[in-house]
Amino acid sequence: MAAILGFLISRAYKFEGRRIWLIVALVALSHFLLDGLVHVAGLPLLGDDSPKLGLGLWNHLRLELSLETLMAAAGMVVYWNAAGSRSSALPRCGMAVFVALVTAMTWTQLRVSVPPKPTQLTVAWIIVPLLFSAVAYALDRKRVQGATAAR
Repeated sequence: MAAILGFLISRAYKFEGRRIWLIVALVALSHFLLDGLVHVAGLPLLGDDSPKLGLGLWNHLRLELSLETLMAAAGMVVYWNAAGSRSSALPRCGMAVFVALVTAMTWTQLRVSVPPKPTQLTVAWIIVPLLFSAVAYALDRKRVQGATAAR
């Protein structure tokens, strides 16, 4: 599925080469693997009747949130290396502030005592990622546009 998603996105946006295909496929695959770490045993491998995966880190929320924080920090290091010193301070610092705010928001889960309703999850799983993606894109769009124009 990850390879198919990578192929479809590379074709939909008319990206040349295999690089974008590989990146999207790896992102989709890593999301599935990371879900396997946090979910309780119930994440189906290949459909409802397939074996269920999950290490259940959600049962150890402080550990799970610590790992997410480490991954966010590692992501910032990767971003700073990709952006390089040529990019302006606003995207580099703005992205760091944005990632820090999103990371801090995830730690608020420790204060939740009642599980959210399905309608609240719709907002959290669909609308919030789109909104956050738009903010991240807005912070980095000049660098991305400059990189694509250089091709």
